[in-house]
Amino acid sequence: MNQRTIKKSVIALLLIAAMVFTFAACGKSDNGTTTAADQNQTTTAAQDETTEPQGDNADFKVGAIYINSQNDTAGYTFAHHSGISKAISELGLSTSQLLIIDNVAEDDTAVSNAIDTLAGQGCKIIFGISFGYINAFEEAANKEEYADIIFSHATGYKSNETNFNNYFGRIYQAR
Repeated sequence: MNQRTIKKSVIALLLIAAMVFTFAACGKSDNGTTTAADQNQTTTAAQDETTEPQGDNADFKVGAIYINSQNDTAGYTFAHHSGISKAISELGLSTSQLLIIDNVAEDDTAVSNAIDTLAGQGCKIIFGISFGYINAFEEAANKEEYADIIFSHATGYKSNETNFNNYFGRIYQAR
């Protein structure tokens, strides 16, 4: 896969995720409590009908770090997960190429560990959906060993010229 194709795919993925996030409204979620079991982070690949990715993008992996469970049925994490999943589908990727670590607290060490895990699994872009992930994302983006990974942070204000960006929907459109 050439560099131009990767850049186009990443831009499309970012735009679709931002659009879906923009139109999603927060809704009913679980009771908001987090147990010790919820804090155990696991990486999962999302499930879909496509069993094996095919073509030039077969080895492209997308990472996502969620503050709540990917199984939420409404709310902030649900909106992001829906947007990222839809973007992957629209790009012709399999959701098995989406690696998720969920229930990650807004703690720099926890976020850094999640980033290290996703990077180690070959993710080319990693989304962090919580404002509290900003410092760990900035630190990771500045590491030489992660220079080829794109870090995309929701709601943040920090970025760099190469591999760290942020996104946010137009709030007035969702109202």
